[in-house]
This record gives sequence, C-alpha cells and structure tokens, in this order.
Amino acid sequence: MLPNLHEFGAVCTIIAQTRPSILFPKLSTLKFNAYDVNEDLVHYLIFMTPDVINLEFKLSGRDVGQPELGSSMRLLFDRISSSMKNLRSLSITLIAINNISAHFINLLAKTLADLKSLERVILPPRAIVGKVIASLAGHPHLIEILPAYRGLSRESRSASNSPTFSPRLNGSSFRSLKVISFCSTPRGAGAFLADPCFPAGQVLRIHVQVLPSKQRDSERDPVGHILCAIQNKCTAIMDVSISETSTSDVDVTTLSFVSMRPMFHCIHLTTLTIWLRGCLPWTAADFNEFAAALPSAITLMLNEAPLPPLPTLQPISELEGTLSVFSRHCSQLRELGVCFNASRPRVIGGSSPFVAPRFKSLVVLHVGTSPISNKPQNIVAVTAFLLTILPEPCKITVGGKGDGRMTPSREDSGETDSDDESSVFGDTPFNHIQAWQRVQELRLLRQMESVRANAKV
Repeated sequence: MLPNLHEFGAVCTIIAQTRPSILFPKLSTLKFNAYDVNEDLVHYLIFMTPDVINLEFKLSGRDVGQPELGSSMRLLFDRISSSMKNLRSLSITLIAINNISAHFINLLAKTLADLKSLERVILPPRAIVGKVIASLAGHPHLIEILPAYRGLSRESRSASNSPTFSPRLNGSSFRSLKVISFCSTPRGAGAFLADPCFPAGQVLRIHVQVLPSKQRDSERDPVGHILCAIQNKCTAIMDVSISETSTSDVDVTTLSFVSMRPMFHCIHLTTLTIWLRGCLPWTAADFNEFAAALPSAITLMLNEAPLPPLPTLQPISELEGTLSVFSRHCSQLRELGVCFNASRPRVIGGSSPFVAPRFKSLVVLHVGTSPISNKPQNIVAVTAFLLTILPEPCKITVGGKGDGRMTPSREDSGETDSDDESSVFGDTPFNHIQAWQRVQELRLLRQMESVRANAKV
C-alpha cells in the first residue's frame, strides 16, 4: 500500500525525471489512497506499470461531480487504459459522493473498455450505470462487477447523473459473468435482466441500487420489476441484494409483502439483502410465509435499520412472532437482520411464556433500529426470550452498520466480526441504544450464571 504522496510531491517529481520510465518492472499489485487535489494524482503514475494485474485505489470524490475534470484525474485514467492492459482486478472507491458528472462516467467507461483482461471490477455503485455496463459487456473473462461500499460515506444523499439505463448488448456479452451490480430505475433494471442478450441464467449474485422515487417517475414499487425479472430469467440465482438511494429524509419508500413473492420461486436462493428507507410493513403472518418459503436461507438482511427511524413508520410485527418463524423454518440461517417491535414482550415470573425452537445455526442477529422500551420489566422480558431462542455464541448487533453492512460479502471485503456485540449505532434513537445495551449486558450475565451453575454440578 502506497502512502498518501501529497507530502512527497517534490521527491516523486525528481524520481519521475531521473529514473527509468518503468520504476518497478515486477510490480503485480498496486494499492493507494490518493489525495486527488491539484496535481497530486500525477505522483502515482510512476508506479502504474504494465505488469500490474491488481489495482486498487481510493479517491476523495471531490472532482467527480465537477463540470470539468482536473487534468491529473484525466492523466490517471489515461495511464490505466494505456499502460495497464493486463489488469485482472480493478477497484475504485470514492470516499464521498455529492454528485457524479457525465464527464466522469464517460472517462470511466472509456477506461474500462480498454481493459479486456479484467476478471473482477469494483466500482462506486452510483457509477455503474448503462454506459459503464456497456463498456464491460465485451470483456470475455469478466466474472464479477461489484459495488465498492467500504469507505463510502452516506451515499443515500448523493445525486444521480441520469436515471437512464439501457446498455446495448449482443449475443457475446458477458460470457463469463457470475456476479453483477448496477444502478437503475426498477423498470430499467427489469428490462436489462430480461434482455435476451444478457446471460441471466448463469448469474449467481445480483445487486441493484434503485434510484430515488423522484427519479422513478410513476414507479412506486422499488423492486417489483426487478424481482419478477430475477424469478423468470435468473434460474441459478443464489444471492440478491437491493438497496435504495434517497435525496431527502422525507423520501421514504416501503416494500409491500406482495412484491417479495417472486423470490419464493428462486429455489437456489440463500442470501437476500433489502435496504430501503422505510421499515417493512409486514405482519407476523407475512414473516411466517416468507420464512417458510426460504428454508435454505443462510443470510437474510431485511431492512433491519430503516433510515430515518420515524415514529410514524414503526414495525408492525413484534419480537416473539418475528424471530420464532425464522427459528422454526430456517434451520441453516447464520445471519439475520430484521426490524421488529420489542416494546411489548410477554413475561411471566421473569421468563418468556412464548415457546419457540432455538436457532440451530444463527451466528449474528442484527436488531438494527428495532424499537424497545427501556423499562426494567421490558428489558427482563426481551432478555428472557432471547435466552430461549438464540444459541449462546450468537452475537447481537445494534443500529445501522452503514457502509459495512452493504458490502457485497465479508469474503470480498476481508471484513471480520468484532468480539464486541454492539455495532455502529448510526441513526438509532439514543433511548433504544441504551435499552439494547442493557439487554446485552443482562444476557451475558445470565449466560455466565448458567456456566457457573453447570460447573458446580
């Protein structure tokens, strides 16, 4: 990993003027975080050689929304396309995005079109639009197009450069593709996946970032067209992820249960991630039908931390009814994220009267921004139920996990779980944070007491 070269500009200039044109001829992997202000990006050019096959860099993102891109930005991308044609993996992350201009999209698409050896590309999700997808369609070895979430500040406030999404494909497009991510309207996404030239039957993972409602014209349903196309065309699909961007806190979209039914016919589906701004208006009966239809699920992240957690948009389903259906139907489930109402659990004599089978495989429960009362009797009741239904090693995370939770997979990002049970709190109300912390403390205390009691026996 190269350091930030902003402070070493003079040295880099001397090296570029006095050393051979290829400074490190055997360099195969190059990573750097660039301070893309003024002309600092040019200092990285001396390291960008033809033998590099893995390139990963982060930019601040300040330039990408400007009407005119800086000369150093253009030089950087020109060097990639002209001197790094052997690249197999390319990762570009923008630290902050307020807007992505058409100029940046054109530069990115032109650069990608020349990199025919690419097998894996990771890009800012809002940049994976029609023109960029089209520039990658003819790459015969391309397997994965992934979104770069790590390090990305709240993209829910970023603006889109265009709602248009209609990449032109042909019979040889995406011959090796298994994983794809892109940004579009629901109707545009559905049409793309249903295109007879798109090899939908070989795709295993799909992530779609849906544009905000004001850019979707009359499309109120954020997922209907997408999920129907996935059901009909993506016969091998195992992993589906849908997120939504928004330009304001009042731009809230909810997902009806009916819209999810196409997923029930995807027999290979093991991972489903939904991230919309409004909490799911699902009843306990809806959750029961959903869980029963996906018995092979391994990861279900069901909008556990809607943003913002508005008092008028609270979950309908309660703690016991929500979790028990997943413990009953999804025996292989390892990770569950769901927003439920934990303010009114039932308790008799310090224990939960609600009988439910214990999760067999659950490793992490994300309670997100689930509302919970901080009253002592409520803390006791919630803890009592969780003690009966969760495996002892199962961790509980609280709040929205921000960009981390939207990473395509932990394997891709290298992310590992922390030993701390609570996660980033994000927009969770402070009283809910305190209450869930107390639940976790009481659960740990009860577990320790149980261990000591068993040891005595």
